[in-house]
Formats: sequence, structure tokens, C-alpha cells
Amino acid sequence: MQTPNPNPTQHDSIHNRPQQETPRIIAHHENQRNQRSRPHTSTKPFQDPVTFAIDWLGEKPWQKQRQILRALKLNRQVAVRSCNASGKTYTAALAVIWWLMAHEEALVITTAPSERQVKNTLWREIRDIWERNKDLIGGKLNQTSLELSNKRFAYGFSTNTPERFQGFHSENVLIIVDEASGVREFVYEAILGLMTSRNAKILLIGNPSSLAGTFYDAFHKNRKHWKTIHIAAEDTPNFRHSREGGRFSRRNVHPEGTDGRVSPVNGGNVQRTKGAHEAPSPSRSARGRGEQSETRGMPTAEAARPFRDERGANKRSEVSGVCQGRSGEGQSQPITEISVISGSEYIPGLATPEWAESILEIKGEESASYQIRVLGEFPDEADDTLIPLKHIENAVEKFFQDSDDNQQDVEAEMGLDVARFGDDQTVAIVRRGNSVIDLVSHRKSDLMNTTGKTLEIAKKHDVNTINIDEVGLGSAVVDRIQELKRSNEVNGIQTVGVNGGNKAQETEKFFNLRTQMFDGLRQRFADGEISIPNDPELISQLASIIYIYNSRGQLQIETKQQIRDSGRQSPDKADALALAFTAPKPPELRMWILSDKKTEHAGLTIAQRRRIARRNRR
Repeated sequence: MQTPNPNPTQHDSIHNRPQQETPRIIAHHENQRNQRSRPHTSTKPFQDPVTFAIDWLGEKPWQKQRQILRALKLNRQVAVRSCNASGKTYTAALAVIWWLMAHEEALVITTAPSERQVKNTLWREIRDIWERNKDLIGGKLNQTSLELSNKRFAYGFSTNTPERFQGFHSENVLIIVDEASGVREFVYEAILGLMTSRNAKILLIGNPSSLAGTFYDAFHKNRKHWKTIHIAAEDTPNFRHSREGGRFSRRNVHPEGTDGRVSPVNGGNVQRTKGAHEAPSPSRSARGRGEQSETRGMPTAEAARPFRDERGANKRSEVSGVCQGRSGEGQSQPITEISVISGSEYIPGLATPEWAESILEIKGEESASYQIRVLGEFPDEADDTLIPLKHIENAVEKFFQDSDDNQQDVEAEMGLDVARFGDDQTVAIVRRGNSVIDLVSHRKSDLMNTTGKTLEIAKKHDVNTINIDEVGLGSAVVDRIQELKRSNEVNGIQTVGVNGGNKAQETEKFFNLRTQMFDGLRQRFADGEISIPNDPELISQLASIIYIYNSRGQLQIETKQQIRDSGRQSPDKADALALAFTAPKPPELRMWILSDKKTEHAGLTIAQRRRIARRNRR
């Protein structure tokens, strides 16, 4: 039996071959169709996912889709951040079918934020592929399950109960998380329990809509553990050509040191700008590391290849000279001479330049919607983010420029957020003036140990005031320090209990005291009157604070409980920072001393005192 063509990019066009070879190639394709018409029990022909998708399933993945499939074969953990309508879910469906067909024993688990997304997106694509190839694939297909045998099966579900991920075991496990930005963190914790086997892999796909969580971290602080892939709208096949004078064009070969983005001003390549991703460093802000890792393992020439059609055949521009046009500096220029996408090149369902142009015009280039949906980038900040990330980055850079010598005469102040749950952290942040000088966090510590550590930090930095979140267990720390002060075991430290749920001092503007404190923190960041350390958790928590205006027109931020319920990490470090910088000052103690004249009137009746007072006023 003749095996499928191992070089799928070369079998598309038989018209370019010598005439004498044409019958042999036609016979080859006939043989392939015959093979696909019979169910296969052997997994040996299916080891390469791209070859499997093209030669066996007859599908036509485009370049980025092929890159995802190859990355999944070669890497344990793959994360794909993408624009809208890039075909990422279809690619995940191909991966599901390939994994089951490539292993004698195989398990695939797919999940998404909602049951509707599981059933109507990824599994709809799986059902479509299966229907086109059911004679080859075989097995039993249901709405969200596919069983090829009792050792090869795939299930899809959404859950708020981590226990649903328990009980699955296989030597070859593939986990696919669709719309990964919206999946709660406890689900990712449960998924870790499925990754125990040697050949366990995970694929995260989604729009980069959240600035916190496992999906975000895969492109930032945990990037070294992931193979990351980025798909912008310009990468998709429908963007090979743009309308005349349009903003969007084919990406050109770009000079070293640029990322190939086209400047909206002059069409030239521009340097990659800072962005909203990873934690800034002293010499480089968040986006500085850019996408250097997202193409690792790819040949350098990959970027210089001509665009391919959906089956991999090389396609060249019909307009000569526009791809590598020259400016005075030799920069590549955008295509402006091709009017519309021709019907033969248009792929239904994928993003189009017209759609991207409309998002740009309606939302604007700086909007989160444009950055997420068109560029496939994590936004600088979400539209409802309280503290813009660029202000946070500036505060981090300022941290490395400030000199402690200028702050030595300023009293130190501490903010303490006491953990209330198992995974929460107790965080102490010490600031002197506008600068954070210490950040200490720990988990699973009893109250007596927490009190001891707090006093030790206070002594180290000569702290005069400790602002403590007194909701829940924090009140016990306040009471313990007060008790030590009464027994003269602690001196010179003032403790202030702060309840963020209390009324704000400006009740017309703020929903509660916690909102008022964070708005004050926002103002400090905006004015450049704060510097913070390069702590990824702190930066992520600050950049993820979401606000609304309620029906009374008051500013209101998410509560800690709402953040936990959404599956995100409790903002313990952000709360400690707010306590350190913007906690309300306790009321000043006032003392009245009776003068000798008033002492003379002691024992007089009220009427007598009034008469004396009237006489004194005259």
C-alpha cells in the first residue's frame, strides 16, 4: 500500500509537474482517497499532525495552524494568543482527532469557561471534521464526546467543580483549554492533576483579554515553561491583500531589530513598543521582551517566505515591486495597490481587513478591543481597569532610580493584609515617603507567628504606624499588638485597624472606604508619586483591579470575594500597598484644659453660668 505523501506542501498542484508524471500523481491521490474510506486501527501513519490533517483528513490548515500542530507535537505546553476569527478553535479540533488517531491509548479532555462554548465552538468543529472523515476515524460521536475504543476517547465539559477532572488516567493525555483567559484558576489547579504521565500535553488557546491568571502568565513570568504562539489579524490568509489606501497589508520581510509592524505614519517598519505583558525590569518595561520566544525553534527564513495558500502552495503577489518597495532608508512599504480580496483567495469565517478597519475606526488604536480582537495582544489595560499598566510600569522604573538617601528622614509606615484563606497570603509592605522599601509575604502562618513577624519587620525599618486590614483575622493581630503595648512589651508603634467595607469619607463619590483608598492609589500612580518593586504578582494584581459606576454614580471596585469567585488570585499585595499609602489617618486626640477662670465657676448653676457668659461678651 502506498503511503501518503510525506511532503504535503508539494502535492497541491499537479499542473506544474511534467506531463509524464501526471498519471502517477493522480493514482497517488486515488490511493489516498481509498485509504481514507476505510477505518484504520494502526496509529503508525498518523504520527505527524500536519501530514495527518492534510493527507489523511483532506483539511487545509494555513501556516499558523500548521505551526500550532507542530508545536503541540514537539512541546509539552503550548499557549496561543490570538485575534478573533483566526481559526484557532478549528486547529484545536484537528489536534483532538490527531491525538486519538496517533496513539493506541489516548485521552483528550477539552474545557472552556461555559458549557455553551464547549458544545457550540470546539466540539462543533470536531463534529464537522468527523462527519467529513467518519469512515477513516470511526468510533462513536456524541455532542461532547468521541470514543474510538475503550482506550481512546475524548470528552468536553465546563465545570465549577474541580473534582470533575479527577479519575481520568492515560499514558497519552492531551488537555485543550479553549478561551483560556476566561477559565477560572481552580480549574487550572485541577488540570495539573491530569499532567502526571510522561506524554501529557496541554494546549491553551484564546483571546488575550485578561491581565492576570495562568494564560497571561504563560506569556510572561512563566514563559520559559511554554511554547508560545501569537496570531494577529494580519497573519491570517484573508489579509494577504488590502484595499487601496487601507491600514492593513501583508507583512513584509523586515529589518533586524523591528517586528515587522507597519507604521501608521509612513508605512515603514517600527521598533517594537513597550506593552502590557510581563513584569517590568530596571532596564526594560513590560513589553520589552516582546515576542522573541514566540518563534523559537522556527527557521530564521520563516518570516521571509512568500505567503502560502491554505494548502501550503506558494503564492506570490500579483503586483510586482510592492512587497519590497523602497524608501529613502530602504524600509519595506505596505501594499497599497491591490484593491480587494479575490473570491478564490477569500476563506470564509476568517478575519477580513474590512472588519479590522471597522474596529479601528469605531474603537480606536489604543482601545482594549482593538488590541485584543485585531492585534491579538494583551491590552495596555482593559477599558474598565482602574490603574493603567503604563503608570504601574513607570512606578517600577522609578523604584530603581530613587535613592533611599533622600527618604531617610521620613517616617516609615506599614500596610498589613492578613490572610483569611488557605491560598491567600499575609503581606506586609513598608514605605518611606513615596517609595516601597520592603515587601514580605508568607502563607499558612498562625496569628501569633504573623504578629511576631510583623513586629520584627516594624523594628527593622523603625516603623511608627501599622495600618492593618481588620476585616476577619486582621482584627486579632490588632488586638494582640495593643495587648503587647499595654504590657509595655511593644513601644512607639501605633496600630490602625482599617475596614475597607466602611463608608468612604466622600460618600457621594465612592461606594466604600476600600474604593476610596484604591482611587487615592490610582492618583498617586498617575501623578508619579509612588515607586514600587518589580514584583510580578503585585503588578498583575494592580493591573487587574476593575471598577464600575453604580446606580448612584459612585465609583466601586470589585470586592475580594468577587475576585476569588472569578477564579483569580486574591489581591493581597495590592491591598497591602493601598493600606501602606492611602489608609485614612486616625482622628487626632484633642484635650481641653479648663482655665483658672472657668475653674472659678465650678459648682454654679447653668443659669448663673449663662449670665456670667453674657456679661463677659459685653
